[in-house]
Amino acid sequence: MKRYFTATCLVLLLFIAACVTAKPTDRYEEITGEQDDFDAIEKPWQESEVQIPDLPADDDWVIIPMDSLPATQKLALGKDSIRIDKQDWVVRYWLRIRSSAGGYNASYQGMRCRTRQTVTYAHVQLQPEPTVIPVKKPVWTDIAGRRKGNYAHELAHYIFCSGEVPRTPKQMQQAMDGIFELTNPYQEYFDDY
Repeated sequence: MKRYFTATCLVLLLFIAACVTAKPTDRYEEITGEQDDFDAIEKPWQESEVQIPDLPADDDWVIIPMDSLPATQKLALGKDSIRIDKQDWVVRYWLRIRSSAGGYNASYQGMRCRTRQTVTYAHVQLQPEPTVIPVKKPVWTDIAGRRKGNYAHELAHYIFCSGEVPRTPKQMQQAMDGIFELTNPYQEYFDDY
């Protein structure tokens, strides 16, 4: 009887020690310190199929001031080309950088706010007339890894992303108009005050 009692106490102590030292398994537990009663199911991310829209007309570009570009270059976004895919949560848009001499580069790009990565899906060949050329194998690259002219970081921070999620289309439009909101619209779900 004494052995049985000792063995039971030992098993109970081991169980309690395991529970005390268990690390949080999901974001909810990390933030609140409470354990939830369901398993977190995270699906692996998969990019949606991308359809490249037509190059915007000259009057459909909105110039966005960028501190990271030289004063002789102006960045513009195709206002009506900005889309948020609800399947993979990638913001896709036409981007153009024009020099003061009149030449420009344009590309159709995507930005994933959660991982702070961008990808180029197509670029424009200017001669003899502007032609959209798709990229054969688009590659996602980290925004932070870039050095000079890191306009992608500014676009993510001020225009497209609010934390790890894309801003709403209305917020993106306001940011392009110069009305910047640097707070996360989902902050109310994280703060108790």
